[in-house]
Amino acid sequence: RHRRQDPVWSAFVQDEVALVAERLGVSLGAKLEHNPFTGVEVQPSARLLWTPGAAHSAWAAVSRAVRTPSLAEDDIRSHGLSRGAAPPVFPRVTGNPRLGTEAVLAYEAGYRVQATAALSVDAAAFYNVYDGLVTFVPGTPEPGPGGSTVRPLVYRNAVDGETYGAEVAADWHPTGGWALYGAYSFLRMQLHPDPGAPATAAAEEGKSPAHQAYLQSSWDLGRTVECDLTGRYVGRLTGFNPSGAAGLVDAVSAYTTLDARLAW
Repeated sequence: RHRRQDPVWSAFVQDEVALVAERLGVSLGAKLEHNPFTGVEVQPSARLLWTPGAAHSAWAAVSRAVRTPSLAEDDIRSHGLSRGAAPPVFPRVTGNPRLGTEAVLAYEAGYRVQATAALSVDAAAFYNVYDGLVTFVPGTPEPGPGGSTVRPLVYRNAVDGETYGAEVAADWHPTGGWALYGAYSFLRMQLHPDPGAPATAAAEEGKSPAHQAYLQSSWDLGRTVECDLTGRYVGRLTGFNPSGAAGLVDAVSAYTTLDARLAW
């Protein structure tokens, strides 16, 4: 019987420093981890908070985070089924013990204002740089049984990229029993597969909506009845069939949902 142990050790340290009393502060921290796949990983972060007044606050942050390989990505060996090709082609997924971490360097900034006692507005923006994202890279086809072909697929850190975007949200209470909450977010992805990586790796750009909006209205109708209306918009998704294969979804159209809730 085969047994395996993969111990993981981690530690976290953080310090908060007031540069200007009740106005400007900085928070510095880092997580250190040792894992059996990639060794020692350091994930530092720094955050700055500025509160010029009771109704205003602004913040900025930069941090690094990683995702270590999983057991499956390290040593899996799985054979798939042919999709009706003639002669049949069978994919074979193989783990990669030399796989590295996926890393992101994240830059963030935001601002919040309490415009009135009943209205607050938040705005945030981010820019993330990704390194070594994991994808399947095809190997040299091999002959299989009965004239079939085996197509090796190996996990590799073969994609880099950037994402950036922003979000604006508002919370407004026009009356004591009525609350409105709305938000809009924008996301843009740019992925860059290494030479030899399949072009479909960049199709992940089209699997997350570029635009999303949300609006909720909540009423307290007396002491025992509540009523909520929630609307949501999600933009078009284009990355589900980049190769144009027959029988697969080409895109998911933009859609809007409206939900109503009445509680007694």
